[in-house]
This record gives sequence, structure tokens and C-alpha cells, in this order.
Amino acid sequence: MTFKTAALTACVFLCAHATRAQDMKKPVSAGLGFELGPTAGVTKTDFSGMFGPTTWLAFRAGHGFLSLTTGFLLFVPVSTSADKSDASFQIPVLAGYKYIFMHERLFVKGELGASHFTHTFHDSREAEPVPSWTSWGPTLALSAGYQFNPMELSLKDEIFPSSGLGIHYYAFQLGFDF
Repeated sequence: MTFKTAALTACVFLCAHATRAQDMKKPVSAGLGFELGPTAGVTKTDFSGMFGPTTWLAFRAGHGFLSLTTGFLLFVPVSTSADKSDASFQIPVLAGYKYIFMHERLFVKGELGASHFTHTFHDSREAEPVPSWTSWGPTLALSAGYQFNPMELSLKDEIFPSSGLGIHYYAFQLGFDF
């Protein structure tokens, strides 16, 4: 199966589920997303941006959904001659609430949890990059967006104050709810 065939099949599948995606009458839904955005604050000195896939499971509660979210986010290092950093990654594990309003289209979401972050460094004496440090820490994410059919678009602000480096970024998220 070629990439084009797989992408077309996925698109047809996602559009076919448009009538039930994150429906307010549906008790459980799941989603897949992709995040992309710039880093902020002191994080900008080490990383120029981040991107990666996320997935979530949501349970109907009140006028919204309780959510459990995780992902694999890669951070692109700033290119400097003195820094030999390689792409680092974050694995967030978050729980939160997505409040839906205005004709069930607009939403705000708050999430709290923990993240594991690994910062890699390439030592010229080693063949492979080695982790220079890893850290677990609390994570806070706030987002607002618009959902239509099976898709949602949102802007996200996430903060992970780790012991080695405080991570802060803004992300544009494109997601598909099932």
C-alpha cells in the first residue's frame, strides 16, 4: 500500500465518522492529533520549536468531556556552533476537562499531569547521541479551539517546569475525534 493510498483511506474513514465524532450524546470518544509550534521563554535559547503526535481518550461529563492525553513531542535544538544538542523529546501524561460551548463548536480545555523529558547531547567521542539528562515533572496545558465534524483545531500553551530546564511552548493542534 502506498502512502497516498493510506492517506486517502484514512481521510475517507475519518470523514465517514463525522456524524458521531465527539457528539455530546456519545459517552466515550478517542482522538489523534498532531502538534506543531514555537518554544517560548527561556526554552527559546535551547530549542527553536516542537512537533509530534498526540492521542486522547475522552469521557462525557456535564457539558464537555473528561480527557486523558499522551503523546511524543520532539524538540528541535537551536543551531549554534557551540551546542551539539540533538532533538530531545517529551512524553506528557495529562488529565483534564474540555468544556464545549457555542453550538457545540468552541471549546476550552485545561489539563494537568506529568511529563518525562529527555535532552540528548552528541559527544564527538561517541557514535550515538547520549541523554545528557532526563526529568519527570508536573505539566500544565491550556488550550482553546474550534471543532467541526470529526476535526478540531486548537491553540495550546503548555508549561513543564523540569529540574534541568523549564519547557514552555505554544502549539497549533490539528486533531481528529472518533
